[in-house]
Amino acid sequence: MSLPEDFDPCAHLYSVFLSAHNRLVRDEFKDIDDDDLTVPRSSLRIACLVEREDSAPMLLLRLWLFYGIVRKMADMQAPIYGLPTDQYQEQQTFRPLVKLHFRQDPEAVPSDRSPVRADVSFRLRNETYQTITPAKLTQLANRIKVQFGGGEGWRWSRGKKLITYKQPENGFNFQIYALSQAEAVGLIQKICAVAEVPYDASLIVEHSSSQNYPELGPPAVILQESIRLPARRRTAFVRFRWASISIWGLTHDRVLVARATDRRNPIVEF
Repeated sequence: MSLPEDFDPCAHLYSVFLSAHNRLVRDEFKDIDDDDLTVPRSSLRIACLVEREDSAPMLLLRLWLFYGIVRKMADMQAPIYGLPTDQYQEQQTFRPLVKLHFRQDPEAVPSDRSPVRADVSFRLRNETYQTITPAKLTQLANRIKVQFGGGEGWRWSRGKKLITYKQPENGFNFQIYALSQAEAVGLIQKICAVAEVPYDASLIVEHSSSQNYPELGPPAVILQESIRLPARRRTAFVRFRWASISIWGLTHDRVLVARATDRRNPIVEF
């Protein structure tokens, strides 16, 4: 069915936006029955609801009030298990940790699922927070770019086979879920090149498992809510997106390699 001749995309966009946003606001304040400026939560709901006559500054203020202050940007953040950096560093000291981040291409992600991700890390055993320098980080970033930054980013197939490669003296303790051993070996060889450590085929161990890992998690009921449990070891191509390094004493990671559109201020872009 084609659009009508008098279709106004601006009016249509605003109408859909107003309806969708206000539905979220009312759901957030579903404990409020009446509009009453003397009741704090009721007053807050009134301030968050978008009106058709709102000017652009008012619209932006309402959006910031709802998503930024009321919901504290929770809609923009993925839930993460972990500790704040300062709390963790009070408990642990560590050698610099290099992290390579891979993610499934957006167009390949089914509409009802989240993208498949993979993070692979290793430590710089010969460096500390005192010895690492900007020049060394630049050299490291360039080696990562050579190995992983070609084209749209190097990709490999994550899958159900567990392959491990342990070499503590070089900071390696890899547990890689790949489609095949060859996929894991290709990834490990590239990381060895980045770390300037010879690859040792004798350290490759493939672990067998009799467990079945379906692509969709089983259905379940939790707190009277029907959900689908997370699927383990999903299979998908994952592409290199960015690399970072954690250094003890620094609150924020340094981005080593990334596209400027993905991460701010990478040392090297690809």
